Amino acid sequence: CGSIELLVADLEPGEEGGPESELDHWRKLATRMGSIAEDIRSRECRVVIGVLGSAKSRALRRWRQAESALSEASSEARDSVRHLSALEKPLQPLFGGSPSTAAEVLPDLMSSIKEL
Repeated sequence: CGSIELLVADLEPGEEGGPESELDHWRKLATRMGSIAEDIRSRECRVVIGVLGSAKSRALRRWRQAESALSEASSEARDSVRHLSALEKPLQPLFGGSPSTAAEVLPDLMSSIKEL
């Protein structure tokens, strides 16, 4: 439970960097959460949860809360990756291009933002 709680607390990206580092942060987080979710669905984990339920363990309530938080955080990470990925291509010319190039891509960028 503690590991899941720490991972969920790590949802906020750092203050540094731009859209590329933001997207990288959310991709890594989504991958880590996906891996944990896969482990949770394993037979071994389900057996342990079943035993906790049969024993009416107090730890089961904390586990359920952590599992729910992981599910919500995983969904948020996937949504963030999807939204930021949609903006990745329209943002590229802004980082290496000239001001005239930036002016040319702004309509496409605004269109992508509206679609989100």
